[in-house]
Amino acid sequence: MISVSARRLVARALGGDAVDVGALVAARRACGSWRRLGEILREERLAPLLAYRLRGRDFPADRKFVAGLRALAREVLAANLLRWKSYEGLHRKLAAAGIPALPIKGIDVAFASYPTPACRPMTDIDLLVAPEDFEGAGTVLVKEGFSPIPGERPWWPSTTFMRDGETADLHWSPAAALPPRRETASRTFRENVNGPGDEFRLLVSVCHHQNHFFSLPLLDFYEALMLAGRVSWPRYWPLARRWGALRATRFVFALARFFFGRGSTAGKFGILKTLARPAFSGADVGRGRRAAAVYVLSLDNPAAALAWSMRRLNWTRQILTRGSSAKSFSMSKKEKAL
Repeated sequence: MISVSARRLVARALGGDAVDVGALVAARRACGSWRRLGEILREERLAPLLAYRLRGRDFPADRKFVAGLRALAREVLAANLLRWKSYEGLHRKLAAAGIPALPIKGIDVAFASYPTPACRPMTDIDLLVAPEDFEGAGTVLVKEGFSPIPGERPWWPSTTFMRDGETADLHWSPAAALPPRRETASRTFRENVNGPGDEFRLLVSVCHHQNHFFSLPLLDFYEALMLAGRVSWPRYWPLARRWGALRATRFVFALARFFFGRGSTAGKFGILKTLARPAFSGADVGRGRRAAAVYVLSLDNPAAALAWSMRRLNWTRQILTRGSSAKSFSMSKKEKAL
């Protein structure tokens, strides 16, 4: 389990425009060794970003630690270039079938938002199509040799496909934690059909946090802050309102500021008064219920997620430490398929 203090130090080290060497050295002391710090950076998916930030700089660290960061960044770059080539092939096939498709999440931001795609690890290719094209797009992927992973929940607005160990997630909506609205999804897709704008990228990021109960790696909180610096808030807030993601947006930024110590124009949200307490315990049922209530409060449509959130009695502990968290439903499916 990663302690809250270690996660915050790792985040603070990368929260500014340049690496905070003092915070990184303090994180190493909190972790006990450079090796363990390297493991945490990989778990939080920040190791390639740190490697990029440290390029050409002398750094008081173990040589194996720095060499490991650079090696991982090279691996991430090579893997991402291969995934981009696969994405372009799928995009051409879908276009030939008359189906517009957008890259979302990693396959989009790695190439559009980061200084180099080597900074942003990803595990699959995420494609978004209009709701009315979802079934046809799935047929195209099957013709290209992909097989859908069975067992998807009928209300889940995406399907995972696999081909020789390669994974493609086909979505018709970025929001799974809330009841997807096909009319809203179709309208938003049409507005971004020529390419995702930064406002839509931020919406996808917020929905992704919701889908994973806000317990994603630190990279995802860093990414939300990075995108926040690029959006037009007068354009973003109507989009978030349409998707029922106003509170969730503020909640994501409250957590991001808690870890990275950075401000944002998204406004303050006092929900961290509930979260930022010491000695979280999953065995404390009362505290667990409070954590579930915090999750519900972060949604604009609380009833939609009440049953889910009440199952997560150790949710608060997981969000701050990423400890003892169960594997996601989609990840379990992918492992079984492999």
